[in-house]
Amino acid sequence: MCQQNVPIPKWVALAEADAQGNRPFIDVTNSTREGDRLQVRLATDYVRIHQDEKYLAPYSVKITDKVFDCSQDKGQTLNQLALDNQGRITDSQSEENPAFITLSAEEAALAKRLCAVNDIRQLGGNRTLEWREKPMAEDLPLRPDFAQNDPAPILRPPLPQAVPDTVQRAVATSHHRPTFKRLSYAQISPG
Repeated sequence: MCQQNVPIPKWVALAEADAQGNRPFIDVTNSTREGDRLQVRLATDYVRIHQDEKYLAPYSVKITDKVFDCSQDKGQTLNQLALDNQGRITDSQSEENPAFITLSAEEAALAKRLCAVNDIRQLGGNRTLEWREKPMAEDLPLRPDFAQNDPAPILRPPLPQAVPDTVQRAVATSHHRPTFKRLSYAQISPG
């Protein structure tokens, strides 16, 4: 495992940035073609840092491993990775048994363009993927203010004074001392 030769990715821009400034890339080093099947590693470089809806994991780049069937407008998604702006993986998803499904119009156009290239490693572009500092997206959920966090609402309520007084009277004299070894009390709130 340690002696495995892992190719260094070479990211090439597939298009200009969209209206939000996000740009699609392809890793030409880790993309291969076998007959009518084209396995590609695609990335979207976002201009801002976003958060995953389910886990709130930050991401500024999403990488997807896909297989396109060049003879049909079908493809399958193998893996998806979310990376922060330092290139660290913050979330991943892998399909156990990915099925070939009909591609969306946007994916079909991309597959047609990439399938037309004989050697995907020769694909060129004007930009490369760079890790850089990015601002946070404005639509992020609010985070709690831990500096101003008052724990009073979640603390256990104090016992009423009648409880310790009753226990004290019960064990005050030796002939009133019970033979139990442990006394427990649970307060149940009405409602």
